[in-house]
Amino acid sequence: MLETPHAVVGGAVAAAVTGATGSIPLGIAAAFASHFVCDTIPHWNPKAPLKRRGVVAFVSADFILGFSATAFFAGQFPDRPEIWLGGLFGMVPDMIMGIRYVFRVRWLKPYEWFHSRYHIEVAPRYGIPTQIVAIALAAWYLASL
Repeated sequence: MLETPHAVVGGAVAAAVTGATGSIPLGIAAAFASHFVCDTIPHWNPKAPLKRRGVVAFVSADFILGFSATAFFAGQFPDRPEIWLGGLFGMVPDMIMGIRYVFRVRWLKPYEWFHSRYHIEVAPRYGIPTQIVAIALAAWYLASL
């Protein structure tokens, strides 16, 4: 899944869990876990490792958009730091994958296997709409806080 849905869903999950339990660490952990749950939704993703400049630029722009969306919602609720942290931790699993690919970290190979094990990747015409729906639902929830 792209980073923008991971970030917005992570922020929404952290807000929901923290709101229900009063525990920001639990909300952050739930946001981290939401990454793997979201990857089981049929989605489109550029193939890693990224080799072409255009694909690297697209992925970089997506990361910036996800980060910006999280910052936007966190800015709407400055008394809810779990939104910002949840968005960030929703993206952390892919950041770890980036470290694995860029620096060729061998000891992260088992993590790579785990991370990719539950991905359900489909063609863009099927996989992009599912991500748009995930973003819309999470954004709707955050806007309703």
